[in-house]
Amino acid sequence: SRDYDKVIRFLRARIYKNLTVDEIAEGCSMSVSKLKYLFRDNYSGGVKDCFNSMKIEKAKELIQAREFNFSEIAEMLSFKSLHYFSRYFKKSTGMTPSEYLKRN
Repeated sequence: SRDYDKVIRFLRARIYKNLTVDEIAEGCSMSVSKLKYLFRDNYSGGVKDCFNSMKIEKAKELIQAREFNFSEIAEMLSFKSLHYFSRYFKKSTGMTPSEYLKRN
């Protein structure tokens, strides 16, 4: 749907920010309930799950570029800490950032 695409574009443009569901809804000019409904119908999780998955994809690109260390990448993508970033990365990809770097 157009609304879903609008949210995805909004998130991509703010990949380096830490956004709440309320901020995403407000930024896309829709209610939180509409936002949740959109993602229930178009994505296999919530809007924050989607945003974090986008962040992991961006992290993969940054890791492959080898310009930044893991701490810098975690900070750039607004993860609370390197530990949280590493845990989330492993949960999402099945490997740690270090393992991912070695394979790519």
